[in-house]
Amino acid sequence: MRHAPTLKSLAIASIATTTVMGGGSLAASFDAAVATSLSNPGFESGLTGWAPLAGTGVALVQDVVHSGANAAALHRTKAQGPAAVSDSPDMFTGLATGTTCTASAWVHGPTGLKATVKFVAKSGATTVKTSTKTLTFNGLWQQLPTLTMVMPSGASTADLVYTAPAFPLGQTWNLDDTSASCGASSSSSAPTSSAPTSTAPTSSAPTSTAPTSTAPTSTAPTSTAPTSSPPTGPVPTDQAIASGLYDGNPYHTYGAFPYDYDNDGLQDVLMAPHNVTGGPRLFRNDGGGHFTHVFKGGFISRSPSGQIRNDRHGCAWGDVDNDGLPDLFCTMGANHGTLTDKANELWIQQQGGGFVNQAVAWGVTDPLGVGRGAAFLDVNHDGFLDPFVTNHTRSDGQASPNRLYINQGGASFRDAPEYGLDVELGALPGNQTCDQVVDFNQDSWPDLFVCGHTGLKLYRNDSGKSFTDVTGSSGLATGAWRHAVLADLNHDGLLDITGINGATSQFWIQLGTGPGTFGPRVVTRTITAGRQVGIGDMNGDGNQDVYIVTGNLNPDILLLGSGDGRNFTEQASLPQALSGAGQSVTPFDYDQNGTMDMIVMNGDGTDGPVQLLSFANPS
Repeated sequence: MRHAPTLKSLAIASIATTTVMGGGSLAASFDAAVATSLSNPGFESGLTGWAPLAGTGVALVQDVVHSGANAAALHRTKAQGPAAVSDSPDMFTGLATGTTCTASAWVHGPTGLKATVKFVAKSGATTVKTSTKTLTFNGLWQQLPTLTMVMPSGASTADLVYTAPAFPLGQTWNLDDTSASCGASSSSSAPTSSAPTSTAPTSSAPTSTAPTSTAPTSTAPTSTAPTSSPPTGPVPTDQAIASGLYDGNPYHTYGAFPYDYDNDGLQDVLMAPHNVTGGPRLFRNDGGGHFTHVFKGGFISRSPSGQIRNDRHGCAWGDVDNDGLPDLFCTMGANHGTLTDKANELWIQQQGGGFVNQAVAWGVTDPLGVGRGAAFLDVNHDGFLDPFVTNHTRSDGQASPNRLYINQGGASFRDAPEYGLDVELGALPGNQTCDQVVDFNQDSWPDLFVCGHTGLKLYRNDSGKSFTDVTGSSGLATGAWRHAVLADLNHDGLLDITGINGATSQFWIQLGTGPGTFGPRVVTRTITAGRQVGIGDMNGDGNQDVYIVTGNLNPDILLLGSGDGRNFTEQASLPQALSGAGQSVTPFDYDQNGTMDMIVMNGDGTDGPVQLLSFANPS
């Protein structure tokens, strides 16, 4: 049936599998998904060559008729994973920051279940931003709401995902007449290689070649940061109160965790206070740069003995039960390792609204672990998200290792020490560990970048069977790193590392020389009590900038990138917190204008304000 789409459309050639880890969906990926002719906007060419989608829960793909013409059908023959299709890899390429992408489709499915259309903005294999629209099936053919996404800074490609999660056994979901467009840019045919893995939103694209690199030496870096000349043009302002993310009352903070929890295409944000009664603070994005605090008092945590716990640290979002609704995992401390009945939190989002803590039922309480950070990844490509947890050391000498849990079909988790990640790295006092999901060798298997008291670790995923510590051959600088981030700072497609070396109180940059290998330091700067770094294009010039939280009431630093990863200009005028102590920074495009803003938390061990720093009129 023709619905007169006027934009680019999809045809089908063959299928591979890919994981969208940030959203928790496993998608069937078209290897040659882009039709060059607008005369075939549906699936009229048939589905010849389609293979069973092993591990996705959709074991049979077949033709169906949609008003006299072929359409795609995904038939549920085993109870595992979501039903999903994607044009990935790289439906649209070469997109500029601020480009507007739109998409829609016609769908058909069982009454009461949901369908979503999602754009994934990427830098290489790394997810930078997602936007989603959802409808509820009514048993008839329906047109999905038109989805719009503005390309953020740091991303140049966009993929499209259609998914119908939580399908019961024996049901069928149909898709027809998909259409999409991104500004004036043109789409390109997908490459013939297998689909890449989308990774955590804070990382950037890895590469495909692997020269060997040795550990950096102690020789002086080739340049220093920043340059001496002040920048011109716009300056950032603090929009925390105006946006609704901060009410003006300081509190003990820890971190901020953006995610579109309600599938409306707008990024919401969770604030995770530390030792504050009332639990995490979830802010729904109302659009127009404004947020509303929702589910107040809905995240109260109790230990197995019934005591209220507020020793909350890092959190992560992901759809652990594949019902189409993002869930929330938060790590809890153990009073510096003196408690033996602490419990992490797993807040399962309910179809009728709200969240229920099911950490005990899912087996992720980790009663002795001194929780610090968390990240979701699909370790074994089974279509279910697995949580990785970083822990601090205990004061009583009992073991508190990091932990990897494997999802058991969307019903529970099991600790999986056989993967080699359940080791004790610790964390520097009073600060997060770093736990970043990347695919540094572009083999479609999610790898892990971790930092702790004993140094940085780069773990390679060995085809979903185990992880190998490849730190020794990576060239990563040694020492106790307080925080670090992998991102492409010089537009060469390689992951670079930027971070704070706690042992020397220095800010360092090492540029990537290959997939998972790094050269010697090219930038260094001595700082005072550094805490965290945040990466993103804040001023809209297309280059990655670096925000440094220096800790206590020391002035924070914003370094504006030149695009070469070596030379930076320090922002002369920067709003500074007047109370509290700097703790963490989170990149977040709160107003969806395509440039990155920074949420800065200033309540490290004391009451402090929340800042939302934004260039109102980026260049």
